[in-house]
Amino acid sequence: MPGRSLPNSDTARTSALDTAFNKWDATPAPLRAFSDAQHDALVAQRAPWRQANGAAGTALSAQTSAVNQAETLGSALGQLVSHFIQGFNLAVARGYYPASARAYYQLDVGNAELPTLTNQAARLTWAQNILDGETARQTAEGAAFKPMAMPSAAEISAALAAYVPALTVASTAKDAYDVAQQDVQALRDGVDAVILDLWDTIEFTYRHDDAATLRRKAREWGVVYVPRPGETPDPTPTPSPTPPTPAA
Repeated sequence: MPGRSLPNSDTARTSALDTAFNKWDATPAPLRAFSDAQHDALVAQRAPWRQANGAAGTALSAQTSAVNQAETLGSALGQLVSHFIQGFNLAVARGYYPASARAYYQLDVGNAELPTLTNQAARLTWAQNILDGETARQTAEGAAFKPMAMPSAAEISAALAAYVPALTVASTAKDAYDVAQQDVQALRDGVDAVILDLWDTIEFTYRHDDAATLRRKAREWGVVYVPRPGETPDPTPTPSPTPPTPAA
């Protein structure tokens, strides 16, 4: 016969609590499948559980938004850095800058290879290398200094100034989500204990019914059953036909 399956996810836990809570409210007192004390325990766990999960959802939304914003700004910065280095290398190839000038930006003077710019650390490092390098080159070259353009170091500086605080916001949002997840985690054992107690009592209440009827009634209170390998699932009850509405 199908076996009972306790919740194994937070969504399933919420569903179990909500189903039992709503069924209690909809059921006359003599027909309720568990005691008033168990209902009190259900209410005591359900309210903070729902609050904690709601807070975690809000924190996850904020984290996702902040991370996406940081990634958008980071990609823009990485593109500018890439274009700066490519442009500088093309200028070296034309003889506009000497190959030795690559060293100002911590680039290999012997080749035009681009650094990896797909991660946060690399973007920050190479953006700062360009800013420091352009300043150092200007100091060294003096009146002969020819600044890079399209993009310029100033454009990279502006992009970096937008990216750094966005990273801070994203990091703070991640920390907030971690805290929210910990709050949910702290409640799981209590929620699981209440659900187990309720489901045990619900099945005990209907113990004199045949197995299929017990499962049908227990499902109304949120108990979940799954067929074992090779078993046929319980049939879905056919709803009673709705009587026709009398003519006006």
